[in-house]
Amino acid sequence: MTDFLLLLLLFPVLFYLDREIMLKLMALKAEGSMVFKINEFINPFINFVAHGATQGVVSFLIYIVGKFLYPPVYKTGRILFVAVSSVGILGEIVKRLFGRPRPALGLDRSFAGPSFESGYDSFPSGHTAIAFCMAYVVSYLHPRYKPFVYGFAFAVGIERVKEFVHFPSDVLAGAILGSLWGRFLISQTERRNFKWPKFL
Repeated sequence: MTDFLLLLLLFPVLFYLDREIMLKLMALKAEGSMVFKINEFINPFINFVAHGATQGVVSFLIYIVGKFLYPPVYKTGRILFVAVSSVGILGEIVKRLFGRPRPALGLDRSFAGPSFESGYDSFPSGHTAIAFCMAYVVSYLHPRYKPFVYGFAFAVGIERVKEFVHFPSDVLAGAILGSLWGRFLISQTERRNFKWPKFL
């Protein structure tokens, strides 16, 4: 739990530095930085793999394969499918409650409050929340994959900032939300008296 507390303490610092970080990235992009040239090649792949729909389909397929064809992956597929679906919905609710404008609409540190307007859904990063929720679940059930799933989750968060669709603090909030939700689901499903609904 200490790691989550440290991330929470880091949040106000990153929130304060959001504008400065984005301005620096914009300057680097304008200068034709090699980082952004490389980004042009890897970004489509990361965006596709990290998209909520892709994660949902993959986790659902693992669940189906586990349930009907290969039982060893059933437990992983079931909780992954529930985790990805639920954290995606939770993230969308939080986004609409805070109503933070995306960087394209301005770099001021403001929240519009509850909003369904297009572009007012920056906080938290949904892609990052799903990636970190998935990473927590997978690393708990299969510890040997921890470096890979967390490496991917960090790459997703960095990519969202480099694409100027999220502020750094949005990404950090997404990482916290996803990790906490993954931790909550694991703590509930690993209880001795927990029973999954029959349809799962």
